[in-house]
Amino acid sequence: MHTDLSIWHALEDCRGPGLLVLTAPACGACRRLDRLLQSLDLSLPIIRANAERCGGLIEELEVFHLPAVFPVHAGEPGPPLQFELTAASLQGALQDAGLS
Repeated sequence: MHTDLSIWHALEDCRGPGLLVLTAPACGACRRLDRLLQSLDLSLPIIRANAERCGGLIEELEVFHLPAVFPVHAGEPGPPLQFELTAASLQGALQDAGLS
């Protein structure tokens, strides 16, 4: 997982579409999202960051709750995806964001 020191470089390296996923170790919904993402076998690069170690990113993106998922296009995070923690809802949000 990335920290404030490495996250911006990881975003810059993401030239095509991807996902930025912000989670925390003690967050139950975050663990559920991780399992959901693994089950979907997405072909997108997923940039994972520990929210507890990325205060600058959290502030920059105005994250108010976890987990937070942002589409990434050409290294730039877009608006956060809004979805329920189900495969169908996440896939719909990805499609709406132009990521599927």
